[in-house]
Amino acid sequence: MLFFKRRKTADKRRQYRVEATETPDLTLSLLEPDGQLMPMAIVDVSAGGLAIQVVEKASDRLKQGATVELVFSLRGEPAPVEAKARVMSLKERPGLGLVAGMEFLDLEEFFGKIRRGMWKIFNRRKSFRVRPLLDESPGCTTTKKGQPYALNLHDVSLGGLCLRSSPEEAEWLHSLESISFQLLMPGEVSPIKVSGIRRHSWQRDDVVFSGYQFESDDEDLLEPIMDYVMKRQRDTASRT
Repeated sequence: MLFFKRRKTADKRRQYRVEATETPDLTLSLLEPDGQLMPMAIVDVSAGGLAIQVVEKASDRLKQGATVELVFSLRGEPAPVEAKARVMSLKERPGLGLVAGMEFLDLEEFFGKIRRGMWKIFNRRKSFRVRPLLDESPGCTTTKKGQPYALNLHDVSLGGLCLRSSPEEAEWLHSLESISFQLLMPGEVSPIKVSGIRRHSWQRDDVVFSGYQFESDDEDLLEPIMDYVMKRQRDTASRT
């Protein structure tokens, strides 16, 4: 049986950029050494970093390779969020002048601090996946021959999930055009019912991993998954 090798898509997912015009309520400041905040203009943001316009008074701070402290604020959220970032590139862009491409230094810490509104902006690609804890794993089932069938969940994100199975079980899973999942998230009473389409699969020893993309992007339906992913990110950040 032939399985597709997993492509290294994590970096591509993180580079899904959201233009500043799409997020007018998100503002950014550069934290000065004396504690003062210097307002900056956002060009775009992604799950891995952002691009900003370099104003003359900040040019000495925003050199190639420099590490700076940024402060994000979002209208409607109670507190700003700080993040350390490194200047990865400096390029002239038509109509914008000098633009600094920046990379977050600690994604787990950053995503562990932000609230739902900001999380949706930076995770627009729905790329962040978390692995379930052994003692707090979401239940994942489908139906086989009219009966509930338990599946082994490897990781989950707001956009999909990955299953872990034997080659024999994977052969049956891969024969299905789509799979109707029932996900019971920790602390929830009712399962989420959502279908998924397989996008890739790969095999490691005797274990097959199959990645599925949810066919629904209904935020109300998927809200328990978002809450779970955010909680796992906060828990991970608090331990680092």
